[in-house]
Amino acid sequence: MNEGSLGAPPYFFFVAWLHTYLVRARNFSDRDLVLSTLPFIFGGCANLASGVTSDFLLKHFGLKVARRLVGIVGASSGGFFAGLAAFTPSKSGALLLLCLSFAGISFNQSMTFPICIEVARKFPGSMGGAMNMAAQVASFLSGVVFGYVAKVSGSYDRPLMIMALVVASGALLWFKIDPTRELVSEESRELVQDARLSVG
Repeated sequence: MNEGSLGAPPYFFFVAWLHTYLVRARNFSDRDLVLSTLPFIFGGCANLASGVTSDFLLKHFGLKVARRLVGIVGASSGGFFAGLAAFTPSKSGALLLLCLSFAGISFNQSMTFPICIEVARKFPGSMGGAMNMAAQVASFLSGVVFGYVAKVSGSYDRPLMIMALVVASGALLWFKIDPTRELVSEESRELVQDARLSVG
């Protein structure tokens, strides 16, 4: 589940780096930082809209379209708006674009755990755990990389551009995900089970 892992570092930016970015890159004052809650409000609404949209698409177009389209739209818009935020000179415009970016990321992310259930029907917990572990490692590394790139480049917008590319690449990976097919077939599971029994 590479897409889920790619979605975590941009999400982590909003949790760990948003305040620093707004103050140092956009000259927000301490009083202005109350506005940093806005991306999370946008994200919460996007999460709800994601589930409603996926249910509608599932009913009318099937499982593959329901999951893929939500993921593609969410990831591509998240990357697009993050990229625009890095280039806009407007302080309030950058915040609005970051709100839209986080909304896209949140719209996309609500599909990752249903996908785990659908592609690993016999072992959804293992799949979800593996995806979440990879996402947490990627989040930790992204926090370090973000600070390093900002320091070396002298700009907090450079790592934001990288983040935009990471999110956008997640949209491409959604084309490879097929929730109608299990990653491990019944035959493969039986072969593994037979091998374990013969060894035991």
